[in-house]
Amino acid sequence: MHGIAGYLKTALKVAWVNLAILTTLLVCIECFAFGYYFVRRALSGDDQVATYVKTQVSKMPRDGYPNPGDQTWLGAYWKEFNDSTYASVDSVSYSNYHRHPFEGKYINVDHNGRRATWNENPSGAPGSIQVAILGGSTIWGTGARDEFTIPSYISKMLAEKYPHRFSVVNYGQDGYVTTQEVITLLREIQMDRIPDIVVFYDGYNEIFTAMQAGAAGIPMNEYNRMREFNILHPSRNRDFYLEVLSRTNTFQLIRGLRAGLWPEAVADPLQDTNNESLALDVVKVYSSNIEFVSAMEKEFGIVAQFFWQPAIYTKAAPTDPEKAIVHTTESFAGFYRRVQEAMTRNHRTASRANFRDISNVLDGYGKTAFIDTVHVTELANEAIARKIVADLTDTLEQAAPRASKEVGQFDFSTQVTKERGSPSR
Repeated sequence: MHGIAGYLKTALKVAWVNLAILTTLLVCIECFAFGYYFVRRALSGDDQVATYVKTQVSKMPRDGYPNPGDQTWLGAYWKEFNDSTYASVDSVSYSNYHRHPFEGKYINVDHNGRRATWNENPSGAPGSIQVAILGGSTIWGTGARDEFTIPSYISKMLAEKYPHRFSVVNYGQDGYVTTQEVITLLREIQMDRIPDIVVFYDGYNEIFTAMQAGAAGIPMNEYNRMREFNILHPSRNRDFYLEVLSRTNTFQLIRGLRAGLWPEAVADPLQDTNNESLALDVVKVYSSNIEFVSAMEKEFGIVAQFFWQPAIYTKAAPTDPEKAIVHTTESFAGFYRRVQEAMTRNHRTASRANFRDISNVLDGYGKTAFIDTVHVTELANEAIARKIVADLTDTLEQAAPRASKEVGQFDFSTQVTKERGSPSR
């Protein structure tokens, strides 16, 4: 009996020593990996944010902004963009997320995740017509200051033609697809914040997310939600520990060594996909969303208009910088054009009175409009906004007299000159 006890005691002692050695070794490796990355960053002067800002500034066509001679704001803008975009986001039921509140000189986001929009009356004139603009990052305004986003330009144009009649809200969110936007509108209706006019501006994200997920109608980066879902539940202990391990410096070092020694070819997400069928599914999902909202219009007294946006692949005569962007994204360009053709052939959507395909709106824009595959300069935003306002003319003409009656007898005519040009923060 004493022999067995002694044997167990010795075995436990050996196991404990081995565990201590292994733990010490792992800690040493982690410290080495941490030191390696720290020294490398220190020696190279690698500032990821500064590098990101410099890269983004280099993409901006200087003649695409209202004052091309003033470039002093470019770096500060992209620093604010980085800080407001890659910080934490707020979780939102059903539609997933929206941006965290942010205050800056060029970018401002309120507690509801909505970006600041230029409005003639920042607090909204009594009885003014509420215009909600929904879309992804192109509506949010990537590459543009608060006062030069598409919603801000639309607001300025409405103020010019219909003083003190309209108030515009920017509901754009990074990566949103129309299904998320329809849910956003539904939630606003549920909370009795019903807009009078709703503008949907989409296309690119519908196509990109279909390529990414291999299925139409999926939110962007859905694999992140799948990876994170219920990660603390005991049934996912293995996934939790693997996630923790993947954040260590040791793991990053091993992965870097592996990538350097055995580089992996980047897989084409469309390689094993029936692209024609997927393109038709993209159009089908988008068309269904139009029909959902159209069914809501009469019930809730709203007027909705859908706009299919331009992308670099739809510009008839791209400039040399734009051709370079297309060249580096050829595999996606082919799928994008396939969906565009399917949309053109789809009579179910094209025949609807509340749908406009404005993908060619920048064909006559001779300068470089795109800073990447879909985001455009501030002056290109103005051209897009002008087209949207022109296509909304009938709706605006019907709404403007009603707003005029509801604002009361106050004479705004003497205020227009004084107030016009004041940005809303």
